[in-house]
Amino acid sequence: MDSKINIVMGLMIFLAGAFSWYLRWVEIKPDKLPDFSKIPLTAGEWSGSTRELSKEELAILRANRTYAATFSQPTSTSIELFVAYFTSQKYGSAIHSPRNCLPGSGWTIASIRKTLLTINGHGFKINKMTIWRNDQRYMVYYWYVTRSGEIDSELGLKLDLIKNSLIGKATDGVLIRVTAPLTPGFSDSPDIQEFLDIFSKDIYSALPLGK
Repeated sequence: MDSKINIVMGLMIFLAGAFSWYLRWVEIKPDKLPDFSKIPLTAGEWSGSTRELSKEELAILRANRTYAATFSQPTSTSIELFVAYFTSQKYGSAIHSPRNCLPGSGWTIASIRKTLLTINGHGFKINKMTIWRNDQRYMVYYWYVTRSGEIDSELGLKLDLIKNSLIGKATDGVLIRVTAPLTPGFSDSPDIQEFLDIFSKDIYSALPLGK
């Protein structure tokens, strides 16, 4: 009896080890990369210009593709759009949370809350942060997108990584961040909502995630 138990225990340990190895090293590659040229720099009265990230920023992010642009229109403040795409969330290339990156850049997070964002009839939860530095105050919207859809938390991102690994899906993911200066006396930026209503379809069409 003891020998049978030992055999079963040994088999279970072997299978657990093999499964752990699979989760760690076997990677389903995405079939294509993002095409950020699909995001127009003009739409309606909005116009924008892209910028290149510095080598220091790229080294910290370790993203495989990035997109950064500033948009404006005559009746609004400027909007900063930042998208970071990771072909895998394994092997130390996890998506960096703005909760950590912004304070590391000298910004103070004054408040953060989760809220429902609806763009083009599709509703999902995102994070809204108010940040400040010196006399500057900004509103930041951010969320993640994976093969499973939108995710609003870092824990949810980790759980999604495990799920997609188990079912053999690619573990690529995206951080979408939209930032606008806050007008004195305001606690949110209506310009962000207007911007996303116009540009969200193009942003999502640039991503290779089936959205």
